[in-house]
Amino acid sequence: MILPQIQKLEDYHPLFDQNDVWLPAIQAICHIHHFNPDQLRRVPEGSAIVFVCGELIIKLLPPFWRHELNQDLIGLEKAFGRLPVNTPELIAEGELEDWAYLITRRIPGVALKQLRKTLSPLELKTVAYDQGLILAALHQLDTSGLSGEWQNFVSSQYQNFAENQRRNGLDEKTLELFKQAFDQALKTLPTNPAQVFLHCDLTDEHVLLEEKNNHWKITGLLDFGDLMRGAAVYDLAAPALMLPPHRSDLRRELITGFGQDISSEQLFAVQMLHRFTHLPGLLGQHQLAPTPEAFKKCYCEL
Repeated sequence: MILPQIQKLEDYHPLFDQNDVWLPAIQAICHIHHFNPDQLRRVPEGSAIVFVCGELIIKLLPPFWRHELNQDLIGLEKAFGRLPVNTPELIAEGELEDWAYLITRRIPGVALKQLRKTLSPLELKTVAYDQGLILAALHQLDTSGLSGEWQNFVSSQYQNFAENQRRNGLDEKTLELFKQAFDQALKTLPTNPAQVFLHCDLTDEHVLLEEKNNHWKITGLLDFGDLMRGAAVYDLAAPALMLPPHRSDLRRELITGFGQDISSEQLFAVQMLHRFTHLPGLLGQHQLAPTPEAFKKCYCEL
C-alpha cells in the first residue's frame, strides 16, 4: 500500500503536512499518466493534497471526501469556457487504492489572499465588483447533477447552528445573542427561491488575479468542491466575510456586481447559515465586541 488507510478527518490532519507520506502516491500518479515526476512541488494551502507538476495540478483526496471530488468534477465540466474568467481544464481523473484524484491544467494568476493588502483603493473596488459579476455568471450555469435541496440545507444548518458554534468555542452568552439575531435575520430570506449553481466558497484562496495595464484584475477561479444548488444570495456569504473590516463601500461594490438587491440582514442570515462560519474566529480576528451588532457593522453593513 502506498497511501495510508484513513477513514476520518482526525486521522488525516496529523499527516497532512508530511510530504514524504504523499510524494510516493503523487509520483505513482505521474507514472500512470506519463508525466515527469521530477517537476513536482507541493502546494501547502487548502485541505486536499495538492502538487504542481509543470503546467498541471494533481489533487488527491481521502476516501471520506469522495463527494467533494465528484462535485469538483461536475463544476469543472460545467464552468470551463462559460465564465468571464478562466477555470481549470480537467485533464484526467482516477483512483489510487481507495483515494481519488483529479488532474487539471494550471491557470495563471496570483491568489487574492497574497495580494489583498497591496491593492490600491480602486483595485479593491474593482475586485469586489468583479467578484459579484463572477457569481452572477456562475448562477446561470446548468444545475443538473448538483447535490443539495435549499430548504433542507437551511433547516439542517439552522438546527445545528448552536452545536457547531459551541464546538468552535463560542460561549453560551454570546451564542444566545447570535441565535436570537439569526432567528430574526432568517425571516428576511426568500421562502421559495430559484435554486441556482452555487460555488459556496468564493474565498481569497480561490480567486486568481493578473496584472494588466498596471492594474490587478481577477482572471481565474478555482475549486468547485463545495458546489451545490441553492439560493443565489448564499454565495455572497464567503466573499463578504473576506473583505477588509468595516468596509461597507466594498460590500456595496460586491452586491452591485452581483446585480440583485440584498439587505444587511439577508447577508447576516447567509453568513450564519454558511458551513464554514467560525464565529469565535471572525469576532477575534478584528477584536470585535461579542455581539451581533458589532459583527454586522464589521461584516454586513451596506
